[in-house]
Amino acid sequence: MPIDILLDICRHLHPKDVLVLARSSKAFREILMSHTATSAWRDSRDNVPGLPDCPTHMSEPAYADLLFMKYCQSCLQPHAGTPFWDFHARYCKRCEADTTISLVDIKLPPRLLSIASEVLNVNEGRCHIPHVVKLMHEWNSLQEDSEAQDRYIEMRRTTIQDMKKSVRKMQQAISDNKRVDVMVDRLLAFGSHITSLPRDASKLYQPTLSDFAAMPEFRQDIECPNDTKLTEDTFVKFRAQLHNMIQRWQRYNASILALKLPVDEHILKAQGTGVLLLAMVCFDCTRCHQLLRFPEILAHDPSCFGQLTRDSLYKQALTWAGCCAPWSEQRFRVSPSFKRCEEIIRICRLDPFKTTRHDMDALDVRVCCDEGDLTRVLTWDKAMEEEHQRAVKGSAHATPVAAPQWRRATEAELSRARKAELAAARRLRKMHALQPYWCCAHCTHGLWSAGSIRAHLRTEVYANDDPTSLFLHPDGSRKMHGHVILEKPGFETEAGDRIEFWEW
Repeated sequence: MPIDILLDICRHLHPKDVLVLARSSKAFREILMSHTATSAWRDSRDNVPGLPDCPTHMSEPAYADLLFMKYCQSCLQPHAGTPFWDFHARYCKRCEADTTISLVDIKLPPRLLSIASEVLNVNEGRCHIPHVVKLMHEWNSLQEDSEAQDRYIEMRRTTIQDMKKSVRKMQQAISDNKRVDVMVDRLLAFGSHITSLPRDASKLYQPTLSDFAAMPEFRQDIECPNDTKLTEDTFVKFRAQLHNMIQRWQRYNASILALKLPVDEHILKAQGTGVLLLAMVCFDCTRCHQLLRFPEILAHDPSCFGQLTRDSLYKQALTWAGCCAPWSEQRFRVSPSFKRCEEIIRICRLDPFKTTRHDMDALDVRVCCDEGDLTRVLTWDKAMEEEHQRAVKGSAHATPVAAPQWRRATEAELSRARKAELAAARRLRKMHALQPYWCCAHCTHGLWSAGSIRAHLRTEVYANDDPTSLFLHPDGSRKMHGHVILEKPGFETEAGDRIEFWEW
């Protein structure tokens, strides 16, 4: 592996992980302990918010060792306990006696004796022997030069004051780090209870761990004092509240989305959040520009919401627990094709302010547009997806994309389109199976192809042939686009009526 790539990887790791990597082999040690790796150590330290800069008298690896490792720096015994912060060192009980000395036992020159605590770090009446040895060596090198001694004393006073300031910052950073670790453990414990629930597509419309973490009744259990233990009663209480928390989250986000719609206020009052189920209502993700409907919008890809900021210990804990930013309506806007979608419903001879998606699916209607010697036939929802993509591309480019002239398909065109769709049904199923949008119903394994999920199911203890063990994520169900191509009389070719597929 090239050294630059290794250092770039280390920049994204926790300092403790970089230190462990440096100690894993001689080759890694030579690279990570060299001067060329200094910036990687520094960037790694920035991954721990609130951590003070490395003291000038310490190297970055030594600083990481002091803060995050538990070994005695003399005999390497594990679990050495709390560091001697004033000495910037960590020792076990046995080595403590060999590396520290009582202040009254130190034979200092008369001029330093009265100001010993100003030129030496003192911890509970004891001093660090290496510091004392260094002090005496430097003082003796000054001989009898009083001016040099004055300058040295001032320098030592400044150094000791700076060390004490850095100690307070380090202690606070370590305290915060322990606090974050406790909250991460609690988040993962709650997360395991959430992810262990059986899943299907409808469960994807529920809050994720990031969303639960924003709820006050959940947050109070995570932010309770460090010495408070999570018991089975805590999880029983959480499970009892789970249904109400999910319902509240769904109702709130539905109401926020409904308020975004450009419809008359009396329609909103009459239908409430039911307006979101109208066939013409669709939204645009401002990051990936996928057309989304309700409730599928609640299950949209979490990566589109970005990363959490680290402006609090709680958010730091969420980040280390692997959480993205919670679901937010701010990521979405009403599709710029809203009016065109309304027209498509009218073309189907229905009232767009009363017709739901279920109504349109039950009608099984098609719309089409004529293009030269061919006619394109689409389902109502695929026509809306095409309008959405045309509107998005039109807003992103100076040259507008020409709008198709839609009309309702005749009975003859509808019959021919259905035959073409039936002939292509097997190919469509295969294409859907290859999409990396399939989910495991037993865990949060991730989004893979249907074949990969089936292989995953066979290797796990819950392996079975139940077709409900996997399902297509709502984001995947909208990715595949297709339309039927009908040849007009007099322009027939060997290809005949056919269906074409592509992905947005």
